[in-house]
Amino acid sequence: MNNWRVLSLITVMLLMCNPWAAAADRSEAAVSVALTTNINEDDAQTMARVLEGVGLRKAEAIVAYREQHGRFYLVEELTAVKGIGKSLVQRNVARIVLDNATGTPATAVNSM
Repeated sequence: MNNWRVLSLITVMLLMCNPWAAAADRSEAAVSVALTTNINEDDAQTMARVLEGVGLRKAEAIVAYREQHGRFYLVEELTAVKGIGKSLVQRNVARIVLDNATGTPATAVNSM
């Protein structure tokens, strides 16, 4: 019985010290950082690459709207851009950054 306990303890310790698990955690963090776009500063190509369901034309429409009307203060303001609906914004809310100083993703207002 003691051999099984020792073997179980060693197995648990090895699993906890798994270097591949730590590398996977680091790569996941890198992917989540790379999957955001600042809609107030980024170009159309970046937005098209990062935002799900947004191609180059919609991304160019976002940039044109921003140039004409100024910066976005709320993520919901994207719905004013032709071709951008509430569901598209909700699907991408975690990928949208409004302020480069904090770099934090935007949050949807419950009124959507």
